[in-house]
Amino acid sequence: MHVVFFGTYDTHRPRFRILTRGLAQAGVTVSQCHASIWGDLEDRSHMRDARNYLRPALRWCAAMPRLARAYAAIPPHDAVIVPYLGQADAVAARRLVRKRGAPLIFDPYVSLFETVIGDRKLAPSRSLAAHAIRLLDVRAFKAADLVVVDTASHGDLIADQLRLGSWRRHVIPVGAEADVFVSRPLPAGRSTTSVLFYGSMIPLHGIETIVRAAAGLRDRGSVRFTVIGTGQEHAKARALAAQLNAGSIIEWRDRVPYDLLPSVIAEADICLGIFGTTRKAHAVVPNKVYQALAVGRPVVSADTPAMREWFTPGVDCLLTRPGDHHQLGEAIVSLIEDRALRERLAHDGHRLFAEKFSEAAIGEAARAMLTASSPLRCAGLAGGR
Repeated sequence: MHVVFFGTYDTHRPRFRILTRGLAQAGVTVSQCHASIWGDLEDRSHMRDARNYLRPALRWCAAMPRLARAYAAIPPHDAVIVPYLGQADAVAARRLVRKRGAPLIFDPYVSLFETVIGDRKLAPSRSLAAHAIRLLDVRAFKAADLVVVDTASHGDLIADQLRLGSWRRHVIPVGAEADVFVSRPLPAGRSTTSVLFYGSMIPLHGIETIVRAAAGLRDRGSVRFTVIGTGQEHAKARALAAQLNAGSIIEWRDRVPYDLLPSVIAEADICLGIFGTTRKAHAVVPNKVYQALAVGRPVVSADTPAMREWFTPGVDCLLTRPGDHHQLGEAIVSLIEDRALRERLAHDGHRLFAEKFSEAAIGEAARAMLTASSPLRCAGLAGGR
């Protein structure tokens, strides 16, 4: 089996690395037809002005003719996958891929509309910019023969927001790299429990809930929060922590390199997921949850439909009401006071990771998806729908 990854996708994303490496482990030949338009810019959560996207857009226009020529030279293959951030790529690839008789599979990770308009609220929902973004999303989803989503809940959200009609989708979780996020024993012999959160401080993370939970535990001398990252709501969160006199319990750190994350997670006793109340927060399972489970750390996250698709509260994680800092604080206290509970959640969470979310598991799931997509290949040979 031979699959081609096509477009200007972001190779820094764990989703891309996990999927390509997992497919290779599953015996699939993986080719890339790729052009970089983002350079070294890994974190785009700071990009709040349309002008920030002008240079990448110009690079995209220049890259497409080169990609078309490169794709034409690739040997016969069974499918083409367009990864994140590939809405424009999927639209451009449709005709190229149809000519080769292969199914086009789109793995968007997110829709642009839900991220830019719904979650980050960078433009009004009825604005011209919002309309253009929704239109690009719709065209990309319609261009694909099959769309990969990380949870069924996320697929439902995208369909509702974009008002999609009939579309084929397949669920593959994001997962984490097991050889990077290696399991390690829980810290022992420490008088202070370390609680870790890291992220780009976008609204779905619910950083305010985390800060308020920490402030409620500031009189306990046995707990310390570490919050890592910068981004959209960073300044607001720091101001709230100061207002609540939570400076003594929260250590703020700048974004750390990806290769240092496993060690940072291993230093923690408890890892936090997301606690936002947005629709997207209810529909996704973030990378940080999978990564913490891979390292073998107990996870507390919001109780959402997406989390319940994969996890069992009280067995492989603890779940609390979204936006409820009181319940989050209570969950953290229960873990502080019960090391046996921490160890059980860490063990069972890591077991679930190995079964469902490792590169090997993701690769097998993706290979099964490609095998099942053979009827789509026939449709492509016949000219598609």
